[in-house]
Amino acid sequence: MTDQLDLWTGGVTESDISDLVSLLRTQGWMHRRQLCPVLGWSERKIRAVAESAPSQIIRGQRGYAVIDRVDTETLVRCADALKSQGTKMLRVSVAWRRLAHARIG
Repeated sequence: MTDQLDLWTGGVTESDISDLVSLLRTQGWMHRRQLCPVLGWSERKIRAVAESAPSQIIRGQRGYAVIDRVDTETLVRCADALKSQGTKMLRVSVAWRRLAHARIG
């Protein structure tokens, strides 16, 4: 079961989450390009770790931060931006499905 979980989380560990949360707690908002050299991780890993901890880490235009360190207005603004991005992605997905179905006949 652990192997399957690792596939879905991209190999993210609790230690990874703890390391990122600890850094953000002391440094505040940071972009991936700032986090990479400090943590020694790729941008992809930083994204995976942050996505594995949605109740602890927020992401937005300012980068990444610890959720309990941001105000409610920022939390709502980031949530709205993410929802808008998701809606756009769903529209593209539907368009591509329609194209695929048109090819099938």
